[in-house]
Amino acid sequence: MTGLLKLDDDAALDAGVVGVKAAHLAHARAAGLPTLPGLIVPEAAGRPAVRAGRAALEARGLGAARGAVTGHEISADLLAALSRTAELGDKLAVRSSSRLDDSGALAGALASYLEVRPGELATAVRGCWASVFAPQLVARLDNLGIAIDDVGPAVLIQPYVNPEAGGWARLAGDCVEIAVVAGSPAPLLAGRHPGQRVTVTADGSVVGGPPDDNLDPAVLALVADLARRAGREVRGATRMEWAIVDGSPVVLQLSKIVEHHGPGRRPTGDFSGRAYDRLARATTPRRGRLADGFLAPWAAAFDGLPPASVVEAEDGSAALFERAALVAVELRRGVGAAAPVPPEVIAGQLARGDPKLANGLADVDVDAGIAAWLLGALETTAQGLVHTGWLRTPDELWRYSADSIVAALGGHHPAQPARWLGDRWDDMLFAVAATRGEMKTGVPASAGRAAGRAIVVRGPDDAAAMRDGDVMVATWAIPNLSPLLWRVSALVTVGGSPAAHLCEVARALHVPAVVAVGVTSQCDGAMLAVDGETGEVWQWSG
Repeated sequence: MTGLLKLDDDAALDAGVVGVKAAHLAHARAAGLPTLPGLIVPEAAGRPAVRAGRAALEARGLGAARGAVTGHEISADLLAALSRTAELGDKLAVRSSSRLDDSGALAGALASYLEVRPGELATAVRGCWASVFAPQLVARLDNLGIAIDDVGPAVLIQPYVNPEAGGWARLAGDCVEIAVVAGSPAPLLAGRHPGQRVTVTADGSVVGGPPDDNLDPAVLALVADLARRAGREVRGATRMEWAIVDGSPVVLQLSKIVEHHGPGRRPTGDFSGRAYDRLARATTPRRGRLADGFLAPWAAAFDGLPPASVVEAEDGSAALFERAALVAVELRRGVGAAAPVPPEVIAGQLARGDPKLANGLADVDVDAGIAAWLLGALETTAQGLVHTGWLRTPDELWRYSADSIVAALGGHHPAQPARWLGDRWDDMLFAVAATRGEMKTGVPASAGRAAGRAIVVRGPDDAAAMRDGDVMVATWAIPNLSPLLWRVSALVTVGGSPAAHLCEVARALHVPAVVAVGVTSQCDGAMLAVDGETGEVWQWSG
């Protein structure tokens, strides 16, 4: 099916034909919910252009892919249909609609165009197709293992409206949480405006207002009622983008991304004592499986790790790493004998919170020269793997197991993990930062608890400075930061709202997030503990 469809057509109810965004709105109209009219360019119409883009991507790269799509010839029938849109007015909103819209993978990534004139429709449609090849989206798809052909972009065309107010609503049990801003909701959803948050209870009471624009609480109650109706009648939708047009709410978009609810697990061990301070300082910049055997527990004996020695790989990197592994075993055995604890279980026992063991380790005598040699040997190994192309930066070595590193040194190059999923030191790092650090309070945006080194970012280009397990700190919750969420343990922003698309991606990935926190660029390099349920953030400089 390649001709234009109306939102009221039966075929528009099929997300496989028109994408999830358009299908949800078609179901809303069929259920009698107030929704703007619209036309849809079905996914099949754009398939040849996307295929041409994929071929160009494989041959010549991203720029060529986007050029192949924007230069692709649209069929005469579709061009003719696009010229007959007078029923929608002389200003249009053109938005992508994908089969993956409810997954969170594409939130804020595909293109939307506002105030499009009818004569510009063909260009806007091609722009929606070409946005599949945006660098940020390609990075997301690579991280998730999703093929470009699976995106399936359709294009939704609706009247452009100038709302009196708008925002986002989310079902939360018997209540409805609402974020509202005067005028267009676009700045709110793009993460550049904090908006005003209110909650409408089951009896229609509005808690947390009035909004800045003094919007009538009765209108907010209507928004909440509309969100509840959508949840009942439109495939279990849990979130709604909305606008007030001529004094009444209308549905702009519906989604039902499965979110992570409820508080994250609180650390249950006892992480008091200076040994845990030392371990936190050592492991925060060295997150990953290698730290278990090569760094812990002997790092608890040092207030600061000794500087890495300069180590040459005279016998080859594989032989050097094998020798480093033996040295790490000897260090672990020596610490375990002094504890005394079996060396094979000491790291796990520490990670669960054992202050008696940790305090005993604080006074263990560890040879600083041997420790420095081990760190230097690992640094040399990492540099060698960067040279082969398996690692992007030396710091990535810590994320891998010893077996994976041995395989990589042998030329087998195991697949790299797609996402940071935490390690056994998560509880320890959170407890240390939350009990030693200065607390600041923001707005919870994605539930869960995590801790890590703070890295202040301005855009995707800052990914080179980021290490796995870092806490990403940004000024605003802008969509183009989404690709970085696969590497971080948590997200903190100075401004913005939980309604932002970036927070939507964080919730889909179960990355704890807090927005509107009074942190500054001075937090760069400190440890942050983030509670996405309460909105509390602790900063500890060690």
